[in-house]
Amino acid sequence: MGKSEQAEKLDEWTGQEWQTEDGSQSVQGPKASGKVYLPKATIAALKATRAGRQKLARADSTKKSDTAKGIQHSKHKMHEGKNRSGMA
Repeated sequence: MGKSEQAEKLDEWTGQEWQTEDGSQSVQGPKASGKVYLPKATIAALKATRAGRQKLARADSTKKSDTAKGIQHSKHKMHEGKNRSGMA
């Protein structure tokens, strides 16, 4: 019996190598950075341009501020318009 569609999507999501820009923990543990969590390829693409680096810095600032306020799901707009889960 094959994997369910949901299990396949989880495998795909995991394969995207999600991380923060510097590889630090985002929101868990005593060394949590509060930085935005994105696929490794997305971070690389953003860091390749000045505008991308600025966008990433703004998102990190928003995420860090929201995390400090106790807001779990920050509206930093890095995922806006994206269907990263592959589910409609």
